[in-house]
Amino acid sequence: MEINEFAKIALHRKRLKAATKDLDINQLEKLANDITEIVAEREQEIADALAEKEAHQAKIDEMRNLLLEQGLTVDDLIDTQNHHSDKKATSRIVEPKYRIVDENGVEHLWTGRGRAPKPFQKQLDQGHAKASFLI
Repeated sequence: MEINEFAKIALHRKRLKAATKDLDINQLEKLANDITEIVAEREQEIADALAEKEAHQAKIDEMRNLLLEQGLTVDDLIDTQNHHSDKKATSRIVEPKYRIVDENGVEHLWTGRGRAPKPFQKQLDQGHAKASFLI
């Protein structure tokens, strides 16, 4: 971590003394008060963060105790969640609804879903109704 110029001066007593030698006593007192306030704010931020972390841990402990009272463990919850996510969605095989026999005598089947196969599209373009191909 690179230290900036201010920190180099502020953290070294002789450099700080040299940098503040032209300041009068009121300015030095204001600087000292400002630094004291900054330190107090930083300490409060640290205390707040620690309290938040402790509250979070208390909630976790409370949930763990509730689970134990019910005879469950955290692993039971994780297994339940993973069980559902591991399940692959099964696709249903759709039976064909339409049948057409082309000029070569080849039978073509179509479920009616998606884009129509070329033999069906050719017949539809010629004006035949889709209902005429129903099985």
